[in-house]
Amino acid sequence: EIEEERQKQVRLEQERAKKEEERLVAEEKHSSLAEEAATKGAKLKQLWSKFRAAQAEIDDLQVEQQQEKEDLLQTVRELTRQLQLQNMVIESFIPPADVKKLEARAQWDEETEEWNLAPLSEMLERESHLQRPVSHPSFKRPTCNFAKQLMADPNAGGGLRFRGDNLLILDLDLPERTTADYEVDEIQPNVRAALSAALQTEDGLELEAEENLPSMMPGFNPARAGRPSGDKPKKKKKPQKSEQQELDDLLMGSAPTKAPEESFPESRGLARRRRQ
Repeated sequence: EIEEERQKQVRLEQERAKKEEERLVAEEKHSSLAEEAATKGAKLKQLWSKFRAAQAEIDDLQVEQQQEKEDLLQTVRELTRQLQLQNMVIESFIPPADVKKLEARAQWDEETEEWNLAPLSEMLERESHLQRPVSHPSFKRPTCNFAKQLMADPNAGGGLRFRGDNLLILDLDLPERTTADYEVDEIQPNVRAALSAALQTEDGLELEAEENLPSMMPGFNPARAGRPSGDKPKKKKKPQKSEQQELDDLLMGSAPTKAPEESFPESRGLARRRRQ
């Protein structure tokens, strides 16, 4: 009602200003310059008063718009605060499964501009419409054992009648070969012998004995250097001499003498062995 009264008042003011302009236009015929100047001055005053009134009205509208804007912002802040509080309560005290069920049941009513919950009977009807079951996860439709056997049998045409996909099975499209096989030509006998000698392994080589090699270290025995520490050298058996040879050795003074006994180091344990 207040808005209607305001619009009516604005309309009356516009009609009054229009009539005043028509009256001024009718009185523009003057007899002298003084009357014309007085008339122009009065008209200017009226226009200035209209300008000031329009400017004041604009200022009032701007103030009113700013106030409405602040009120709307305050309302939005309050609604946002309430929404956050409700979301916190829902997340803290209501299970997510129940929240999803309520969201699925919620419906917006354009006439009343409100959210309503659909009846449970409608939700049960929607959930009761199940999809058609399939006999195997890899098949898109139910397939019997007879159809599976036909699809697996190449002599029966692959069971094209019962296939839902892969009707044509093509071989791989391989690229053209860009290499060639290596062909070995016949080798001459002398070349083959030279290659065999160059590729001969260490087992087939004949090397000199290590005992015959010179050594720069005094007292170094090459025969014992290559032998492991745990292996004892094998003693060579001396050939047995006949009695006549032994007698000749005694007469010539070349009888064999006994080798001196080897001296072994003493043990270094905590308790030394006593010599008997």
